[in-house]
Amino acid sequence: MCRSDFYFKRIAATVKRASVPVAAATLVALMLGACANVPKLGDSFMLADAKDADKDDPSKPVQTELEKALTYWGKENAKSPRDLKAAISYSKNLKAAGQKEKALAVLQSASVYHGSNRELASEYGRLALDAGQTSLAQKLLEAADDPANPDWKIISARGTAFAKQGQYKLAIPLYERALVLSPNQPSVVSNLAMAHAANGEAPRAEAMLRTVSEAPDSDPKVRQNLSLVLGLQGKYDEARIVSAKDIPVENAAANVEYVRQMVRVPAQDGGRPVGVWVANITTASVPATAGSGFKPSTR
Repeated sequence: MCRSDFYFKRIAATVKRASVPVAAATLVALMLGACANVPKLGDSFMLADAKDADKDDPSKPVQTELEKALTYWGKENAKSPRDLKAAISYSKNLKAAGQKEKALAVLQSASVYHGSNRELASEYGRLALDAGQTSLAQKLLEAADDPANPDWKIISARGTAFAKQGQYKLAIPLYERALVLSPNQPSVVSNLAMAHAANGEAPRAEAMLRTVSEAPDSDPKVRQNLSLVLGLQGKYDEARIVSAKDIPVENAAANVEYVRQMVRVPAQDGGRPVGVWVANITTASVPATAGSGFKPSTR
């Protein structure tokens, strides 16, 4: 287990002075950031489709091909720094090799020559988001979002940029819009569910996460998100079972016990436990969007 007294005090102070929706979202954010074993809220929002994630895994057998690609595109980029294709290709391969800082540097240099290019803004924005440069990512992704040629990955990444800043009501319609373009994308559905959970709508989030977690090739992160949402509602036994599918049983039990402690912190709301209070919050209706839809992104 982790040291949690400090976080308990922060939560109690937050609940005391915050409105219900804000306190609920802050509770989740603090809870998820408090323990190393429990997923952080920002990490709960997936940046890429699970199927795409495998392409970026340097542990896969294609490592030799990746090394060849790095050498080739590295030379092309050095030979022609203004070549946008070379810069983007080199950056993608650097990211696949785990060299994200260098990949960012390549795209930053390319932006000097191609600052208004939407493809560059898309790649640069998603990589910046993955690297934690949220403000930069938000600006780049907004520039990359082309209404005439919408891309679900860009739109979903825009939602994640807002979600990582705690602006869940702004993230939700973007995830919904992404889902319209690419229905049932697991990572987008998961992102949308976690935005609803952080916005005080845990039951709604649970229903969405159950759907995507039952898929044969579901991402373990989706199941951990489901476990978290179950814990928020006091369904601890089921939360342990779900979590233990992907991590050691003792770690799953520790995570769920930590959630149990957190949701039992006394609330300034008629003395109800925070867990019950959070689960019962009814938030304002989600802003309507033209053709709402949702989709997970990590590219």
